Amino acid sequence: MSPRDFLNVVLPSAGHYCLVGIGGRVQQTFHTTIDALVEGALALDQKQINAYFATATFNDNTSRTADNALYQRSIFLDLDCKTTQYASKKDALEALSRFIEEAKLPLPWVVSSGNGLHVYWAFTENIQADAWKPVAERFKRLCAKHAFAIDTSVTGDVARILRVPTTHNWKSQDHPRVVEVRISGQPEQIDFDDFAALMREQVNGHDVVHEVIAGTRLKPAPDAVGVKLLENSSVKFKDILLRTQA
Repeated sequence: MSPRDFLNVVLPSAGHYCLVGIGGRVQQTFHTTIDALVEGALALDQKQINAYFATATFNDNTSRTADNALYQRSIFLDLDCKTTQYASKKDALEALSRFIEEAKLPLPWVVSSGNGLHVYWAFTENIQADAWKPVAERFKRLCAKHAFAIDTSVTGDVARILRVPTTHNWKSQDHPRVVEVRISGQPEQIDFDDFAALMREQVNGHDVVHEVIAGTRLKPAPDAVGVKLLENSSVKFKDILLRTQA
């Protein structure tokens, strides 16, 4: 799946797109099309600069802030595989498949970010940022309800940045890791109202706009955890889900 195809699924179709490059310094640029954002990301990658896209679009090109956010088009998770919760990507995928089965969720897109997994449930339409926020907060509560360990500083952050597929994770200059979509097939985009109704049903139906779960990153393991990377094989998510059910 090309980065353009993927970003056309998870990003809104209107607004200003934001690209962030993190290397020796932070570089932030705004673009009017996804094609221009992808071209900028690939140019950063060629310079060995980590390329990130903002998950929201923005009203204008002045700032990447929650106040300036216009639309979202996905709910996303970050599963860090350098923590005591997940010793490998396989462990994180198996936990994700259990969560999906227990919470009766549709299959998501999964991206290998280098040291972890980024997970996306994409919607069929652009969602106003202020309508997206309470549903994202309910989703964090759903994860907590099922004891599914996530980086809560990511989910619910309307101005969050995540890595661009087909670029590299350059945290280790000697051993860069490719950022790539790691499942076979394409999960369906889902109706936001249906997803919001599912969140209300599973999280007691109460309003959580003013009950935000604080963003807290998962703590790194105190000792050196041997992380088993799956960089040389393609993960078939449905197969993992079936094994978990069995």
